[in-house]
Amino acid sequence: MCAILEKIRNKSPYQLFDEYNISMMPPINISLLLDKIGISVIAKDFSDIEEMAGSKPGSVLGAAFSNNDNLTIFYKKSDSLHRKKFTIAHELAHCCLDCPQNESSHIEFRLEPFINMSEEELQKERRANIFAGQLLIPKDLLLSYYDKMIIPSLTELAKIFEVSSSVMAARLDYLKKAYYKDSVTEIII
Repeated sequence: MCAILEKIRNKSPYQLFDEYNISMMPPINISLLLDKIGISVIAKDFSDIEEMAGSKPGSVLGAAFSNNDNLTIFYKKSDSLHRKKFTIAHELAHCCLDCPQNESSHIEFRLEPFINMSEEELQKERRANIFAGQLLIPKDLLLSYYDKMIIPSLTELAKIFEVSSSVMAARLDYLKKAYYKDSVTEIII
């Protein structure tokens, strides 16, 4: 198994923060975390992969690939900064949660939309989304800002954590926290 995958296997975002000494100040520096872990990140045009797989153009959002002791996360070159960050966090989640222990190489794709997936695959994607939310918006850190607001603003919280409004809304909904939708919520996660 890839040495990097072995180091992060079954780790939570909070364990990664502790182990790699990542500051708990927003926005979370995911680039620094990946650097410290030893994970490369590369922008990619996935159109060739989509064509080979017979997938709809634009359906591949990201991928993680390990080979020997190298681990690389690929994100869609044309995506917004917020979407890139979420895709990278989502792929890191798959690396921590879903990689088989006995493989010398592994590849994982983030696809959109989640159609034609089995219930098991959907659960895996949901777990990766929850992990990505925890990584980009740690609960205690979010609540410390949330509790200081008279009326918690979706837009302001998204700005503080440098995530899209839709990612922030999903995180607040997951934590069952009310918020004010003070602008048009972005559709893209």
